[in-house]
Amino acid sequence: MKKRSPIAAGRAVPAFLLAVLLILSCIPCAAADAVWRLSDDTRIFWASTPDSQMTDDALMAQIRLFSSELTSKVTGQSPGIYYGSAEYAEEHDILLLLDRTLEIPAEGYRIDISGGQARISASDADGLFYGCRDLIRQLLIGGTVSPRIEAPEAAERSLSLDCGRKYYTVDWIKELIRELSWANMNALVLHFSEEMGFGIESKTYGWLAGRDGTLGTQNEAVTDPRYLTQDEIAELVKYAALYHVEIIPSLDSPGHLNYLIKKFNEQCADNDFSFTYNGKVYTAPAGSEIGNYFHYNGQKAIVQGTRNKAYALSIDLSNETATAFVRSLIEEYAVFFHSLGCTKFDIGGDELLGWGASIDWTVPKWQQLDHWKVYAQNRAKTEGRENWYDAVAYDTFMYYMNDLYDLVTGLGYTSVRMWNDDALRSVDTGWKHVVELNPAIDIWFWTTGANTVKDYLNAGYEVYNILCDYNYYALTYNYFSGQRDLFTKAHAETIYSEWNPYIFDPLNPAPDAVTNTERGNSAVLGSAFAVWCDHPDLKTEAEVMAELLPMLRAHAVKAWDADFNLTCTYEEFTQRTDACGKAPLPPASLLP
Repeated sequence: MKKRSPIAAGRAVPAFLLAVLLILSCIPCAAADAVWRLSDDTRIFWASTPDSQMTDDALMAQIRLFSSELTSKVTGQSPGIYYGSAEYAEEHDILLLLDRTLEIPAEGYRIDISGGQARISASDADGLFYGCRDLIRQLLIGGTVSPRIEAPEAAERSLSLDCGRKYYTVDWIKELIRELSWANMNALVLHFSEEMGFGIESKTYGWLAGRDGTLGTQNEAVTDPRYLTQDEIAELVKYAALYHVEIIPSLDSPGHLNYLIKKFNEQCADNDFSFTYNGKVYTAPAGSEIGNYFHYNGQKAIVQGTRNKAYALSIDLSNETATAFVRSLIEEYAVFFHSLGCTKFDIGGDELLGWGASIDWTVPKWQQLDHWKVYAQNRAKTEGRENWYDAVAYDTFMYYMNDLYDLVTGLGYTSVRMWNDDALRSVDTGWKHVVELNPAIDIWFWTTGANTVKDYLNAGYEVYNILCDYNYYALTYNYFSGQRDLFTKAHAETIYSEWNPYIFDPLNPAPDAVTNTERGNSAVLGSAFAVWCDHPDLKTEAEVMAELLPMLRAHAVKAWDADFNLTCTYEEFTQRTDACGKAPLPPASLLP
């Protein structure tokens, strides 16, 4: 029989009663029980602390979501939510204790079983969220709850979604957010600019968003003009917040901009095109071109797109109009996403010279950009750099990325990252470090390429592990063939057995390999799995979800615990994920 119970969460509380209930009673725990089981009288008991108040709407929504998911997946009927001093919690209750003085690691939690209660403790709301999810999973897998202490290996556990080349519906992205959260992943990168399209509405340039099938990278031309509106993005950000998933915008430049270059060139094909950025009017004369080109010994050749020869892959970084236009776009999206609470930004920087023809095959492509070299030397000289005459084309790229970092951090972003293949590239550029890449730019490490991860770590950069061999799902014909020649280790079982956030070399996945890093390295900020859509219509979004989930779950569990596979076979792991099933839908009352 229950003691006199505190108030049910969400009901009005008289001021004098609330004052009493806010006094937290930290009763010493009795001898710990081995396991905890649900009972017909189980309640969710939300303990009041200085860090856990009923006036916290986000925390209230989180606990209501927990109640809904517990009901949907386990109990079949709502256990009810009660709020008050911890001393009022009773036998069979699930006690939720959020208190920063507990000094539990970020996103971590502790589950104790004592006095017939299951107590979930955390120092932050994220940890309490994951602790509640763990309780549900334990009940689904074994029917009981055991004590445990958990905290994630990787601080950021994300998925990068190519929504530039393929349109994904809002409902599908919401399902993805739920599945990310259900697997304890905490970030979704919306990669919305690509060679075939722009996936998010621009208010400044209403003609930009959409897709162009003539730029397709496979044999068939695919055209899907749909894109996400800014109102839909705002809805998705709110939805993701409920699931403790942050949204990270990704606008890739100066490469992968075939579509943008084509659309811009169309604007000035027959008439001058003008736009204003940062108080200055820029005009592209009729018939002009903002795409890049090779320039060497007085000769010119277009820098062809990744697999399309009609449009340049990159903008010309020595063209002030081209860079101002892209900066104006980045500023628009950066301001918009930051207004929604986003604090991280991906500025791209990968593959900007593509795979097209150059002028002289005996000279590295980076050294066939005389116009960039002139720009770099002129700017370095103007800045008073003593070694300005050593500047090469690559220094222009360093200037560009540093300028973008300054732009987005000036708009309030606290974390900025770029892809690693063209970062600190000296092997074929002739770079003499006239302009250094800002060390505050974090590195998306996706390919061994010219550098190992140690090259970045030794230079003082922090990194994210998105190693393509294990962590890419790609809509290409080859990916689904038996003779896959790229991303060969991107199978759920291989990810589970071989990869973790500290493995950066597919040829040497041993933890002690010189090209990897030690477990727990604080410079490894997180990990990511990526979905790429080279051929957007190769799979439906439903097929993408079905094929993605096993890999996503394998990545997620290793991002949370790098050694999880040492104590649980892959077969046992799949049995557990099968028992947990798909993420449940939220109650309508919590939807934004």
